[in-house]
Amino acid sequence: MSAPVIETSRAGAELSQGLDALELGPQEPRTPWWRRVLESGLPALVGLGTILLVWVLVVQVKDPENLPSPGEVWASLRDNWQAGRVQEAVGTSLERGGLGFLLSVAIGTPIGLLLSRVKLLRQAFGPIITGLPTVSGRHSGCRLRFGPEGALYVGTGDAAQTKNPQSLRSGGGKVLRVVPKNGRGWRGNPFIHSDRPMKRRIFTYGHRNVQGLALRPGAGMWSVEQGTYRDDEVNRLRRGGNYGWKPGPGYDESSPMTDFSLPGKQIGARWRSGNPTIATSGAVFLRGKKWGRWQGALAVGVLKDTQVRILRFGRAGHFVRGWVPPALNTRYRMRSPVLGPDGNLYLTTDNGNGHDRILKVVPHRRG
Repeated sequence: MSAPVIETSRAGAELSQGLDALELGPQEPRTPWWRRVLESGLPALVGLGTILLVWVLVVQVKDPENLPSPGEVWASLRDNWQAGRVQEAVGTSLERGGLGFLLSVAIGTPIGLLLSRVKLLRQAFGPIITGLPTVSGRHSGCRLRFGPEGALYVGTGDAAQTKNPQSLRSGGGKVLRVVPKNGRGWRGNPFIHSDRPMKRRIFTYGHRNVQGLALRPGAGMWSVEQGTYRDDEVNRLRRGGNYGWKPGPGYDESSPMTDFSLPGKQIGARWRSGNPTIATSGAVFLRGKKWGRWQGALAVGVLKDTQVRILRFGRAGHFVRGWVPPALNTRYRMRSPVLGPDGNLYLTTDNGNGHDRILKVVPHRRG
């Protein structure tokens, strides 16, 4: 199997790394603005929004004097965005008078209708897991992944609360494994016979801030976790495993990411960033012959160092080596790498301010 290379302006530097060629896919040609407007369904949404506005004003607004201002709504959304509490903020605003419908007309975009649909979907389906800690606005985790057995894995953060990672009563600092349709603990979870619903959901615990979950074929679920000032981690998840994070009183983060002095057995990381951290995020194991020698390696999105890092693990799960392809050492904070149905790698960025992209990474082989 020949080795991978990156065909970009810096192609030569990657000859020793692996792929025959790796390039960022071309952007689609721009569609005329008027066609994009028509195809988006915006005219229909605005018309529908007008009807809904009348309905809201006549039927739904029970306390007009207490209606939140647009400034209040956007401030609430901004404060809750990173903590994954947007749905809560939107729901609160809607309950105070249906402002989501008003926004759809006032702004002239589908945003208000979209926010309102969040509330309607909550009513129709309801949340499958509640009670996750988010009080601090920090370390909320964020990753969902389906396992090969059909379970939904949920990576959570410790909410910057000292007791959460080691407490089996808390859903914070855990990887939960649940039934997708109702959020109940998956049969076979280590604490499935507990009388506490949250404890029944726990698959692993002792995590700080799980940012990524990745399924390795034949080797189960792996997690990617953000460290303190040191030691971002990649962990191989074991049913009932304690991964050793226990901050000190007052959320003292001088503790090691895996504290082997804790009672019982702790599981060490398969890879650590060392000092300083690089802010690891989502990850995916590369699959398919088109990836050449990179097949089976873990592609990890990196936020602070704005790159995608490739990590190679042996069959038994031990770390072999890692590298950063020059073409994927970018100016973008890399949030989530995923494999598309075409076998190519797709990357989402997290720079904000309207500068984010979805990047397509296409491996090629030399003839």
